[in-house]
Amino acid sequence: MNQNTAPDTSIPVEPMVVDAHIHLWDLSVYTRRDWLQDKPQLIRNFLPADAAEVFDSAAVTHGIIVEAIKCSEADNVEWLNMSLTHPRILGAVTGCCLDDPGLPDLLDRYAAWDSFLGVRATPRRDVNDWGEIDAMSGSLELLARRGITLEILAHPHDLPDVARMAAAFSELTIVVDHCGLPDVESLRSGTWSAGIALLAPHHNISVKYSGLAMIGKGFGHCQFFATVASTLFDVLGPTRLIAGSNWPVDSLWVDYGTAWNFGRGLLPDGLSAGERRMVYSENALRAYGILTRAEAAE
Repeated sequence: MNQNTAPDTSIPVEPMVVDAHIHLWDLSVYTRRDWLQDKPQLIRNFLPADAAEVFDSAAVTHGIIVEAIKCSEADNVEWLNMSLTHPRILGAVTGCCLDDPGLPDLLDRYAAWDSFLGVRATPRRDVNDWGEIDAMSGSLELLARRGITLEILAHPHDLPDVARMAAAFSELTIVVDHCGLPDVESLRSGTWSAGIALLAPHHNISVKYSGLAMIGKGFGHCQFFATVASTLFDVLGPTRLIAGSNWPVDSLWVDYGTAWNFGRGLLPDGLSAGERRMVYSENALRAYGILTRAEAAE
């Protein structure tokens, strides 16, 4: 077993509850502390043991690290290594820019870790515009060919472009973070719900049912959240949604257990136990290839 190999590849599906979106950092090595300066509650270490502690407050068994704020290769390697240090961390989604000419070599280096689950990418280092599909096509083809999951932050106005991207690269697994980032205005105008409807025909797209406290700036607008949840479950259904917390960022508004249980409370009454398992474990395990790896190791 080499230093980049996870100690256990057996993944028991049924008892798992997976938080598919957490952020961790060790301030002694984290290179992107700048975005934390106006968030004093976050200026401390958030490590795998801290995640395990909050998981216990909500009966969550495992988590997946997602990169934070266009980080360096050193940060990404730190997260890949962190994922190997704690049995409740399933792996890490590293960051990249799709216009990076060194992307193939970068992916080669990340692939040396069993904890590498995919990339959260921006189209260019200075722009988060998903409309330039032709300019990104080489990188998107590369990810699809290698079976690497692409995770993205997309706003409501981006969703039509994301749908076109999914149609053009049907072999590419795409995960859209934080419900597609709805806000009050995009719900009122119908921009967000129309965008979610455009995603529905493309079964290579999943949406994270995550970041609820962040997108709502707390939980004061009950109708807002009811609309978000009902739209996601009605249009995409439980086979296409992946639960996550966005901890510790969402702790700027509410504690972990409150955030996690609030999301659970919005689930449609008619969901079966199997459909709940899809949202809270199985969809994440499939989207990030964790089930495939476990089956291959048996």
